[in-house]
Amino acid sequence: ASPGHAGVDFRAAFARLGVGNETFFQTLVPDALQLPFAAKLLAMSNTVDVIVAADGSDGQAELRRAYQQIALSTNVPVVPMGSPAQLPGAADVAVKMGAMRREALQPAVAGAAS
Repeated sequence: ASPGHAGVDFRAAFARLGVGNETFFQTLVPDALQLPFAAKLLAMSNTVDVIVAADGSDGQAELRRAYQQIALSTNVPVVPMGSPAQLPGAADVAVKMGAMRREALQPAVAGAAS
């Protein structure tokens, strides 16, 4: 989250979607322009299934391109969120993309149909 979203209750939004404390991680980044780098470090840690980048911008093209590049190079989806009003939708997309990533990266089960 960026400083502009410090008061937004991300944990509650994700809890409503079944994401518990043991699988939820939130941190603040000093400013929105540092979010792509922070997102890349987090993605490279291989400890997350999805990242919500709450950058406070509505459609800043450079940030969106950076998020897409991070997602494609690390195989970790980055879901942008511009305003607090977008949190329910961003949380929903994040949960769905995290599930899709986990399913896609699961080792194939022996004898399972492909």
